[in-house]
Amino acid sequence: MAIERLDLATALGIAVYGAFFITMFARPPFGGSLYDRNGYLPFKPPFGPEKWRWDVNVTGGHIAGGVATI
Repeated sequence: MAIERLDLATALGIAVYGAFFITMFARPPFGGSLYDRNGYLPFKPPFGPEKWRWDVNVTGGHIAGGVATI
């Protein structure tokens, strides 16, 4: 029974993260942005070039993924 639960958790994780990354890489047809003008706007990161902007959803997704990996 434990292996079946692990298989289910793996499948759900692949579905969630797969959908997130497919959406992230399919941005060009939708105007190239991951944010809505009415939502959180991208912010300047604490390091890197001046033109870089980080999206709150992508940043939060990566942090959550890192925590889930640990």
